[in-house]
Amino acid sequence: MESQQPYEQLGGGDKPEERKTVDEGTRMWLNGESPEQMAWAEAVKKAGGVTLDPKDGNDTSIDSAWTYDENSACTDRYVLITTFLWLGPKILLFALPMLICHFPPMFIARTFIALFPDSTEFVKRSASFYVIFVVALILSLPVAALVLSSLVLDYVMYYFFSILYCACTCRWSQACKSFKVIEPFRNGPSILLHLPDIFVAVLGQCARQRVGETLYMVSCMWLLMPWLKYYICCNPFIYDLEQRLCQQISTSMADVGTAGDAADTARGIISRSRQTREQAARIDVWMFVPHYPYPPKDRRWALGLQAGGSTYPGKFTLIVHT
Repeated sequence: MESQQPYEQLGGGDKPEERKTVDEGTRMWLNGESPEQMAWAEAVKKAGGVTLDPKDGNDTSIDSAWTYDENSACTDRYVLITTFLWLGPKILLFALPMLICHFPPMFIARTFIALFPDSTEFVKRSASFYVIFVVALILSLPVAALVLSSLVLDYVMYYFFSILYCACTCRWSQACKSFKVIEPFRNGPSILLHLPDIFVAVLGQCARQRVGETLYMVSCMWLLMPWLKYYICCNPFIYDLEQRLCQQISTSMADVGTAGDAADTARGIISRSRQTREQAARIDVWMFVPHYPYPPKDRRWALGLQAGGSTYPGKFTLIVHT
């Protein structure tokens, strides 16, 4: 892993999360945080660490309570019908060009990562790395044009179907409340300003899976993820959004050794740029294969990829901030 810059402790409490080594503005830049995000996190912490409501307590080892809306069938039906009406023709129009245009940059990525030996922890961002990156970036210009066109059209149809539903059901006040719920999580680090992160993540993904598999899943990401995430899963115009803690740990972790052992194993699976061929083959059969590369030495975060799905056509990746 690239070494991080040492920082002198400036104050704070005795707990690791309370120690301060840099001023607040520098810390947020290093961590990829926003003022709104951190204000929300502090408020949740003061309320007990689960949600903004102190009634939810402080037990973060279990999922917070969640109520189900039994009367949302018509709403869900509207979302599914409009999704088919839009994604059907969009996939027919964009899928094949998207796949074809990904071949050149993906060939560069797969060839480049093949030059690294097994068990390579990270891809050093040297001058030669940036030369390869620029070549891949130039070859990705047709992909960028398709991605931009797809995204703009998604925006148009998103607002058309969403505002139409909101207007017909007169749920403007509920929409305002839902927008307030997601406000702290907006305006994160720019993807466009960190394209080398995506290249590094694609390199690692190519080392975990076959190049054709990665090509297909990255293409599906650009084509489908904006609509699935923002129209179906997190649409303030259509759904009443709330915050919920989902801790995603299903066992006591007593069978994984010490915390250090678990962290080392996780880094070897998730953050290492190139595993041994035997380990890569084993990881490739999983339904969920994340790759969160180590960040460059001037910050504490990076963009990563999550690969999901077990069978075609339901395989995809998505970009995450790690």
